[in-house]
Amino acid sequence: MEKAKLLLDAHAKHGESPYWCAEKKKLYWLDILGKAVHIFDPFTKEDEEILLPILPTTLVEKSGGGFLISSTDGIYGFDKDFLMVKKELSLEEDNPLTRFNDGKADKSGRLWAGSMHIEAKPGYGSLYCIGEDYSSSKMIGDVDISNGIVWTADRTKMYYTHTLSGEILLYDYDDNTGDISDPRVEYTFKDKFPDGMAIDASDNLWIALWGEGKVVCLDTKTHKEIFAVEVEAPLVSAVAFGGDDLKTLFITTSMLGMSEDDLEKHPLSGGLFSYKTDIKGTLFNKFSERK
Repeated sequence: MEKAKLLLDAHAKHGESPYWCAEKKKLYWLDILGKAVHIFDPFTKEDEEILLPILPTTLVEKSGGGFLISSTDGIYGFDKDFLMVKKELSLEEDNPLTRFNDGKADKSGRLWAGSMHIEAKPGYGSLYCIGEDYSSSKMIGDVDISNGIVWTADRTKMYYTHTLSGEILLYDYDDNTGDISDPRVEYTFKDKFPDGMAIDASDNLWIALWGEGKVVCLDTKTHKEIFAVEVEAPLVSAVAFGGDDLKTLFITTSMLGMSEDDLEKHPLSGGLFSYKTDIKGTLFNKFSERK
């Protein structure tokens, strides 16, 4: 099995949501429990930490500049320096038992944001689709932990992760309307917990396996795991492609719930890792905000 390279011994409490900014050639990533956004320069190896006034769970770039970050009770807008905050949309603010988790923009710029129970109890989560005017639609309910979301290059399919069941679901997707239909199980990880994921230029899925210390590549044509990358931290949370050639897979990890003994065995937990792939990846999409 190939090994990921440690980029930054960050000791993040709960690293998540890596996002490659192609214009700035920097990686943005979150420490959810540390309430911080990090900006990592892979060329200088410098990492800037910016503390936030909210618990950040997902970061998405806006097409007009700045970022959207989901939190416990909705979606917040930030400027490019994370100095200005505005609550753009309230969601589930009347439910203290849930918080937002993973989310991404689709190829037409809609934001898809999923929620989960704060103690990861099944059935409390939902998946929302948020339009350019910040109108929202609940697309899926009764979700356990809403996690990775990606779309195929031809804009006809959406993959979606149900972590506790170990299932990667496949939906037919209408890019014109944002509608999804005909859900079916694409793949099931037996006794494993798939977390965040990215999709490469051949529509293969790269999936972080929480608790397993690895990232696996799933061939969506053969429905088989074809590759795995070992990470020297068991709680692998999310992945994103980046770099000049889009062949660098950035990997976030967590220390969530780990004991002192666990951390002695796995001292690089909470670190930021990377792996150089042979195949070109794809960028995550920007949210198209109506001005």
